[in-house]
Order: sequence, then structure tokens, then C-alpha cells
Amino acid sequence: MMVVKAINHFIRNSKNFNKREKALSMIEIKNVIKSYGQNENRTEILHGISFSIPEKSFVSILGTSGSGKTTLLNCIAGIEEVDSGDIIFGETNMKKLTKEGRKKFRREHIGMVFQEFELLPVLNVRENILMPIKLNKTKVDEVYFEEIVKTLGIEEKLTSSVHKLSGGQKQRVAIARALITKPMILLADEPTGNLDRKNTLEVMELFQRCNKELDTTICMITHDQSISEMADKIIHIEDGRVENGID
Repeated sequence: MMVVKAINHFIRNSKNFNKREKALSMIEIKNVIKSYGQNENRTEILHGISFSIPEKSFVSILGTSGSGKTTLLNCIAGIEEVDSGDIIFGETNMKKLTKEGRKKFRREHIGMVFQEFELLPVLNVRENILMPIKLNKTKVDEVYFEEIVKTLGIEEKLTSSVHKLSGGQKQRVAIARALITKPMILLADEPTGNLDRKNTLEVMELFQRCNKELDTTICMITHDQSISEMADKIIHIEDGRVENGID
């Protein structure tokens, strides 16, 4: 399977990965409140969420549509600013960072995979994959890049516009983008929501092996109970509150 081949290459070529500074030893979510709107139009989405994501763990946040799980993941990633509460990565409190500081932290330490892929339509496939490298102003490992796109089956699509790709091809581009910087943590927003069963299992195997063999911390949100059970721990979210944590 193409994704499995990419996993093997990722592991073989990640000798320096575990030597990186462990900036994300623990994620602490403490009494996080998030709302939208103001005054009489204010709607509170997250109602004092608290839990922790230990280093090297694979945590699934399970909830139905409208439960607040995507809002929560966006807050953890620093995409959304919380009203109050703290989101702490090791020694870094996201609340104390500026908007630009959160962007920089996200680029350097977080890989993200989305249900809707979140590719930039003005860029071609190659440019989308390498965007994190360009933003970080670091050198592209062309050998690694070429092997990743080959094993993901998108080597002939590098100059294509992303709007010409199928859903499966877009997900492969999104996976390549998430892997290209060898991130220390992956945040995944319904990553299998638009995939068939075969591709779903491939992506989940990717996440499991990155977690177990590379000590990558993973936080994934899903509405699918069977997918959530492939993680080590389940945090159940309903109506913007933590219902329970299942080990």
C-alpha cells in the first residue's frame, strides 16, 4: 500500500527526528472557554474544557457533529484564540503568544491533517506540500520529498492545480504536507472522513506507527467510535464539555 511505503521511508529517514528538542513533552488544556459573537449574540461553544495529552500518546477526541471538537482542536493548534483558560505545550503557553507567534509555533512543531484537506488552490501540488518548509525558511530535502511523493503516488501530479485532483489524491497531498517537516505532534481533524475503508485503515496505520515507533504525540478528532478506538485514549466531548476519558 502506498501510504505504508511512505511510513517505512519516513521511519528510515528520521534518525534526527528523535534528537530534536522535546518542546512538546506535555499538552495541558486547562479550563478552556471559547465563544463566538458578542453581547446578546454571544454563544459559548467550549465550557471550561480540561484534560491533558501526555508526551508520546495517541489521543482521540470523540464527539458528535456540533459537540465543539473542531473548535477545540483549532484552539489547541492556535488557529483560534480562547476566551479564557490555558493551552500549554511543555513550557509554552499559547495564550501568551501573539497571533504571529502562534503561527510560527504551529509551523515549527505541529503537523495538521484535515478532513477537507485545506490545500491552497492558488498553489500547485508541489508548492502545497513544501509550504511548511518555505514558511520555516529551511532547506528542502529533495531526496526525502521525491521519495514521499513517489510512494504516495502523486509524483506525476506535482505541477497540477489541486482543484483537478480527486479526493483521494488531495488527501495524499495533505499527508505529504504533514510529514514533510517530520513534526513532533500531529493534530488531525476527521482525517478519514472523506476516505473509503481501505484508505481509512492505511491512514490510521500511519498514525499508529508514527506514534509507536517515532514517539510522535497525536491528537485526532472524530465522530466515528470505531476509528477512535484505534487510539490509546479517548476523550469524549459533548455540548462543549468533557463527558469522560476512556483509557
